[in-house]
Amino acid sequence: MNGLYRTIDFQLVALAESHLKRWESKKVATVEEDYYLSLLKIMTGKTTALHIIKDDEHQFSEHQNRALLLKLENRQLQDLVQNYSFLSRPAKLSLIDVIGEKNYVEYQEFLMSQLQLEEESEIRIRILKANEMIGFYKDYSSIVPFLESDYWEERMLAARLIGTFPLDESKGYLLPLLEDSSWWVRSTAARSVAKQKNGTELLLAYKDSTQDRFAVEIIEEQLMRGVFA
Repeated sequence: MNGLYRTIDFQLVALAESHLKRWESKKVATVEEDYYLSLLKIMTGKTTALHIIKDDEHQFSEHQNRALLLKLENRQLQDLVQNYSFLSRPAKLSLIDVIGEKNYVEYQEFLMSQLQLEEESEIRIRILKANEMIGFYKDYSSIVPFLESDYWEERMLAARLIGTFPLDESKGYLLPLLEDSSWWVRSTAARSVAKQKNGTELLLAYKDSTQDRFAVEIIEEQLMRGVFA
């Protein structure tokens, strides 16, 4: 295996061919061996990263799928997006992450449609994070339901996304979150309000009107944070 690592690290195509011939008569025993042999096949033009990711026979980890996805061009990702429902769970998570990291705004509509369909919280969280990384969206209406999610991570990320919109649009959603059961959600809502024009004044007004001690505490924390920022 050490020879495989060096061959891949230094992109030694001639050695890659030699390794593949040597492995023709061997049985691949582990997923790790399968993965590195797949990389050798990509190096020598015998297959593509796109084909490997779409192949159901491989059981690659999320990390391994991500490494393969990073080898694809944007146009090749389109094929995976169109076949998203057939991908393995690790491949789905990796695809979502790469779309966010690469700021592929053209796939944002796809992400938002999957957000509404997805039943697993971890995948919804990844989609919300990817949208935050992309950082450009016209409408937050599809995000609003996640402010009442049973999962605090989803509520927090939804608050971050909605907090990028002007305060006159977002305050009606953010202020109630100052009384959320999760400190992370309360803190995110307070920070989202405070960073905008007249946000500090709005927090002070809410502090004077609320009976919720957690809201009062998080507002005071945010105001102190602002003083020493």
